[in-house]
Formats: sequence, C-alpha cells, structure tokens
Amino acid sequence: MFTEMIQGIREGRRPSPADLKRRLDLAIVKKGGILQQPRNCWSADTKINPATKHMLWAASILGDMEALNTVVGMVEIEVSSGSDNQDFREILSELFRELPDIARDARDNDWLTNAVNSAVERIGIKF
Repeated sequence: MFTEMIQGIREGRRPSPADLKRRLDLAIVKKGGILQQPRNCWSADTKINPATKHMLWAASILGDMEALNTVVGMVEIEVSSGSDNQDFREILSELFRELPDIARDARDNDWLTNAVNSAVERIGIKF
C-alpha cells in the first residue's frame, strides 16, 4: 500500500500528507479486519494485510498520535498471536529502529529520522 510512497522518498520526494493519511486510514481498517481472523487465515499479501512497519512509518511521518497508538496496539496483537514468545516492546523497538532505513538512500532523510524519533519519544519506547 505504501511501496510507491517509499520509493518516492528514496527518490527525494516527500509524500503528500493527505494521500498518506488516506492510505494509512485504509490500512488501519484492512489490518483491523485481518486481526479479527485466526492467525492461520492472515494473508501474506500486503495489499490485503498491510505491513505494520509501513503503518508505523506513515503514522510517524504524519505525527498522528491516534493512528500511532492504534498501530502500536495492532503490533501487540500480532506479537501476542504468535506461537513464539516474543517480547512486544522488543519487536516494537526493532520496527522503529528499521524505519529510517526506508529512506536510507534518500538525499535528505533527516526529516524522516526526526519524525520517527519524535514518535518513539511520544509513545515512550527506549532503545
């Protein structure tokens, strides 16, 4: 759902906040529907089951605390639904650490790093 926007960032274009918000809202609805199903029914197709990492990225860029809290909750559901005993905060920290890499090849990615750092600070994740 966000691949085109991520590629744009790598090419030096920032996503339109209105377009990003629209896609994030749709991704939250889709992911919410997926999470209501048994885990073995979850689709691997990111058009059906959006990548949580991308949803965190979008919420961080937008600075949308409501969406950020919703996506963090979705990460917790995903982690708790797994068969292995992963630590939710560890997984969430790892996802946030990976976010700036989305634009690592971009000419100017400081704005993304700052947005991610602000989101991390707002929800209280420590690295």
